[in-house]
Amino acid sequence: NGAKLPNAIALAVIKSFMLFFVMIAGGVFVFLFGDFALSPATQKLLWVCAGFISLLLMLLMVIIFRPDVASRWNSRLFNGMRAFALRRNHPIERLNRNEEGFNTTMQAFATSGASGFWAIFLAIFTTSLNLFFVFAISVTLLFALGFQITSNQAWYYSFLYYFLIAFAPTPGASGLAEGGGYLFFQHLGSPSLVSSYVVLWRLLTCYLVIAIGAFLFLR
Repeated sequence: NGAKLPNAIALAVIKSFMLFFVMIAGGVFVFLFGDFALSPATQKLLWVCAGFISLLLMLLMVIIFRPDVASRWNSRLFNGMRAFALRRNHPIERLNRNEEGFNTTMQAFATSGASGFWAIFLAIFTTSLNLFFVFAISVTLLFALGFQITSNQAWYYSFLYYFLIAFAPTPGASGLAEGGGYLFFQHLGSPSLVSSYVVLWRLLTCYLVIAIGAFLFLR
């Protein structure tokens, strides 16, 4: 719709950051308040993760609602890196490009802040809702196919599986999601049961989405 490429890239970065943030926050919540037998060391690690997420949230709020402060921090950071690179006789063109990209992204965040708290809340809420329904499809399939697990286990395995395939290097996690899913769930059911789950889950959450998207794009 005529959007400039830097703005489109900034939008994609914001969307990815928000999705990752909600997934991390949701995972910490699941582990901290679920009925899992966690060791004291694991519980401490999760509280550290919760603190790290809180810090990221504070930084995000600064970027959104005080872009002038965030811009000053960004300038000081890149000025320091440029000074260090010049002392080592390293080129700084890449740093300049990265700084421009950071500024573009922060401007997009600031635009979100200008639209008000309600718009930001709506963005986070819809992201969370999207993930909830993706996990709900997995949980529904696990019970419908007859996996002998508890409700908490179903949500836990669904979340962890989705989180892990998010880092797959193949497009849309193709191949790795299917093979990795089989290995991930193989101790929960028979090979035929696990294969049915993986195929159905990928069909409903990935390939069906691709087909609908392709249809809308071609229209």
